[in-house]
Amino acid sequence: MKNVEIIAIGTEVLIGQTIDTNSAWIGEKLQMVGLNIFRKTTIVDTPELIIQTLQKAYEENDIIITTGGLGPTKDDITKTAIAKWLNKKLVYHEASVQHIQAFYKKRNREANELVLKMALILEGSEGFVNPVGASPGMMIPLPNHKVLFCLPGVPTEMKAIFQTYVMEILKALSQRYTEHFHLHLTGLPESQASFLLKDFENSLPEYMSIAYLPSYKLLKMRLDLNIEKDNEHAKQEFKEKCQEMSSILEDYIISYEQETLEEVVFRLLLEQNKTLGIAESCTGGNLIGSLVKLSGISKVLIGGIVAYSNSVKQKQLGVSHEILENYGAVSEHCALQMAKGVKNAIQSDIGIATTGIAGPDGGTDLKPVGTVCIALFTKNFEFVKTYHLGNNPREIFIERVIAIALENLRRYLLGKPL
Repeated sequence: MKNVEIIAIGTEVLIGQTIDTNSAWIGEKLQMVGLNIFRKTTIVDTPELIIQTLQKAYEENDIIITTGGLGPTKDDITKTAIAKWLNKKLVYHEASVQHIQAFYKKRNREANELVLKMALILEGSEGFVNPVGASPGMMIPLPNHKVLFCLPGVPTEMKAIFQTYVMEILKALSQRYTEHFHLHLTGLPESQASFLLKDFENSLPEYMSIAYLPSYKLLKMRLDLNIEKDNEHAKQEFKEKCQEMSSILEDYIISYEQETLEEVVFRLLLEQNKTLGIAESCTGGNLIGSLVKLSGISKVLIGGIVAYSNSVKQKQLGVSHEILENYGAVSEHCALQMAKGVKNAIQSDIGIATTGIAGPDGGTDLKPVGTVCIALFTKNFEFVKTYHLGNNPREIFIERVIAIALENLRRYLLGKPL
């Protein structure tokens, strides 16, 4: 199996001013094509260190991937350092020159001499025109059938070049067959999933493995196959293992693809021709915000009301003074009135509501920080429940509330118990 080293170049990355998401993303893609990630290195922008790191990576790996240092400013020195390391010249990549000129013209700006320096690539290399930005990437052949890929540090640009050009090249270099089975689950912590899959995981052959990718909204899981290309028995065995894994986890599965919880809910609402209204207090508009990122969501999402204060809950959603006085804003009575109120106010088929204590202040012994009430209301159905999520940072609390609200809606649309 070929070894790969990822080198993230940039002082801002090393000191944490910029978070290196590129290496993690590339690492996942490498694993998916059957390449072994030997090491990930982060270094500052100095020619000597770049050359030293590249030489060590070359001695120990088959493939090197660098990110960063390809821009037009003085501290972007990756290409000049590589040219010095390999004792080669930099030459203009004509396709990128034309692309950069057009790129800047569209923005009513001039591609000056400094900007056009981004089109320089190493002689003998293959240039990759940047699909979403200016600076090209390049593939540089190295002695002993090794190869160096240089990619921009801007994540959107790096990903675009990687997916457009690099991925297929890496597949060919890998000489391995890989396959991946994806599951998205809700209501199942990583530890519990691992417990349920304990015997299954122990039964996997060495060329299959499970990846657990938890988040606050859902648990992503992936079963991976990595074999020699002509192993037909293993391919059939993988299909059987996918079915077995699905059977064990079927009560928690929301998607067999890489579909998000929001996308699943959108699809179900669309299929059932139902509309949605949302009333939010503790989530402050973030619940509806998570849905409006989806193109076409206006077909099912009518609108929402952010009722952060009690006066808005009363005036806009019809929550009674008696409910607020006797039970409080964070109560099942209030949440249900909010869900009913938003459904009636905007004439949707379904109303959902969130009200809770995000913290770090505002909790009591009876209603500690992390308490949230989530309701769902339709013409023929109503549901409300109190959840205790613990004292988390506000952004985590909000993400968890969104996940629970959407999961309740998903289960309702599928006719499953809430």
